[in-house]
Amino acid sequence: MENNTQKLLGICSEILEIEVTELSLETSRLVMEEWDSLAHIRLIAEMEEIFNCEIPIDSITEIEKISDFLQYIR
Repeated sequence: MENNTQKLLGICSEILEIEVTELSLETSRLVMEEWDSLAHIRLIAEMEEIFNCEIPIDSITEIEKISDFLQYIR
């Protein structure tokens, strides 16, 4: 689990162009200017590709924090 968490934070850091040390599982898109709609779609696509998972289209809008991705990548 720890490895997936670090990988998840690394991916978010890269896409959002923010230092990984500034991110946590509680980081929310609702308060981050960098996490706009385009970044959100990029995050979804990257998670699906790297973790070989599928995030249902109906669930995309429900992802508000980095930790919300964990239910799909476990």
